[in-house]
Amino acid sequence: HERTLARLCAGDLRSLFDATTKPIELELAGSDTAAEFLAKTGQSHLVVQCQKAQEELRTLATNIHASIRECLALLGTYQSIAECYSAADFVVGNRCYDWIRLFGELIARPEAA
Repeated sequence: HERTLARLCAGDLRSLFDATTKPIELELAGSDTAAEFLAKTGQSHLVVQCQKAQEELRTLATNIHASIRECLALLGTYQSIAECYSAADFVVGNRCYDWIRLFGELIARPEAA
């Protein structure tokens, strides 16, 4: 957790977020030549299948790209909140560490449960 917090505050997040603002380009070079050849040889149905598959891949890649951008935006919000506190204060105030301490005590002294 501390390493992740340090990375978030290091500024890497902003450059990753900026990288997601560029649109994805998924054009296949040379596919026109192959499509022409297949059409001339009576295999037009393969061209149609490939075009459908390419469109599905483009949609999937666009959706993944948008999801990554949303995740990075949420991490940015987390970063903004985390920067309001020192790393030591954040670790001390994080409930996960309270639960870890509590479970450690329960394991050490099962009769306390």
